[in-house]
Amino acid sequence: MWPSAACCDAVFDQSCGLRYLLWGIVGRRLVVLQQMPQFGLGEGDGMGQRLPVASGQDAGPEPRCRDHRVEGGVPVGARGGARGGMVQDLARGVGVESGHVGDGVLPPPAADVDRLFAGWRDDLHAARTYAPSVRNYTACRLASLIGPRVSELCLLEVDDIHWDLGTFGKVLLRGKGSRGQKKERLVPLINGSRELLEWWLQGPRWEFDDHLDEPGAPLFPSERRDPGGRCKRVSTSAIRGAMAEAVQRHLPRWVGRATPHALRHFAASDLYAQGMNVVAVQELLGHRWINTTMIYVHVNKTHIEDAWISAGQRVASRFTG
Repeated sequence: MWPSAACCDAVFDQSCGLRYLLWGIVGRRLVVLQQMPQFGLGEGDGMGQRLPVASGQDAGPEPRCRDHRVEGGVPVGARGGARGGMVQDLARGVGVESGHVGDGVLPPPAADVDRLFAGWRDDLHAARTYAPSVRNYTACRLASLIGPRVSELCLLEVDDIHWDLGTFGKVLLRGKGSRGQKKERLVPLINGSRELLEWWLQGPRWEFDDHLDEPGAPLFPSERRDPGGRCKRVSTSAIRGAMAEAVQRHLPRWVGRATPHALRHFAASDLYAQGMNVVAVQELLGHRWINTTMIYVHVNKTHIEDAWISAGQRVASRFTG
């Protein structure tokens, strides 16, 4: 038996309404993505200003594998030991402070990090799962700006952001501690991180649920929900997996090396290059010992010359007024 004309009209109206609803959602998401804070090497654009690379100064060392190969006539240490890493760094002209001497992590240079996030941001327009994709991008971008651990990102709650503290606002991070206790620290929302989080909370975060004002609401939620309909916290594996996929697409020569932890190294190095002293970087990263922080600070091979020129300019300014 064929459906009546009235029934067909009702189905048609319902399908049109659904189509308009979907177009409305897509349009709203496009507007939100257009409002995302931009960033770039040496540009002041809402994501914080990064110092331009000086003339004659390279963008950073090439990535290296820890194996038994020979690169540039220098043997590569099988396990990246301190002596082997130091010899290789000296041969390449890289500062001894390179993290390859310590925990074996070497972050991509600033130009590659900008390229990674620019391509990742462009992918969000056509992402099959919009909300999780934007969440993963935002979490990793935050790691590149102020250096939180991936575990700290997953533990963040909406109430952990204190917009009125200090000059820029602060975020409460829960990091490593002894005897299973999480060590807390307040980190200023510098380097464009405030703009990024404001954009995230005003737009994409609402795609998950509308429980942002409730105590314990995760800043970076999962698609999974508890029995009350509230989103659970995102897992570290979800963020690491998304980062790996983005690197595979936009930074293939850094596959296996550009990780969320490498972004933590990058943040330390980038802030140090912008003029933040190593003690401030230590407090930002939550390190107990400054020696650990020095492992995270990767300097350019001309940093001694640059420091000498800068010191000379300061002395000259004292006499010239």
